Amino acid sequence: MRMLLPLLVLITAHSAVSNQQQDNEPERFVADFLNSQDGGLDGHTIKQVAGIGDRAAVAITKTIGARGFRPTDPGRVLDILEIAFLRGTVANEADRTPATALFVLSALERMPQSQKNYKDVEDLKSQLENQLKAPK
Repeated sequence: MRMLLPLLVLITAHSAVSNQQQDNEPERFVADFLNSQDGGLDGHTIKQVAGIGDRAAVAITKTIGARGFRPTDPGRVLDILEIAFLRGTVANEADRTPATALFVLSALERMPQSQKNYKDVEDLKSQLENQLKAPK
């Protein structure tokens, strides 16, 4: 009996840590993509980021805030936000509201970048604003 209680505590603690790591995994994929040298999105990253909604924008702000803005960021940020909101259903209701994503896109509008990126920022921002207006 004495051996059973510590074993049960150990299993429960491991399960809690494992669940917490899985909850943070999409954010890790966002940070890895933003920091990658090649900038390629693989299927596994897309699967992890699809449908996480505003959590992706929070991960973007944390990553860029920690290391500063890079010239490759605008295109990558657009890719991430598009995948996070427009591919798949955002399961967590709180993450459906693109508050942080709209903040990030507003900041991108003021950054120097290509005309194509400006248009893409405007288009994505418009799509997310329409999601806000849509009846639930």
